[in-house]
Amino acid sequence: MIKQYKFSIEEIKRLTKSMIVLVDSREQKNGHILDCLIKQNIPYQVTKLEHP
Repeated sequence: MIKQYKFSIEEIKRLTKSMIVLVDSREQKNGHILDCLIKQNIPYQVTKLEHP
C-alpha cells in the first residue's frame, strides 16, 4: 500500500523553497536545463550522481 500525504498550499510552497535540484556533472547536454533553473531562480547543485 502506498502512503498518500496531503499538504496545504502553504506547506507545499515552504517545502519547495527548501529543495535543491541535483544535476549530474557527467551529463553532457544540459545547458538548456541549467538556463531554465537560473532564469527561475531555482537552487541547484552540480555533483556526480551515483546510480546502479
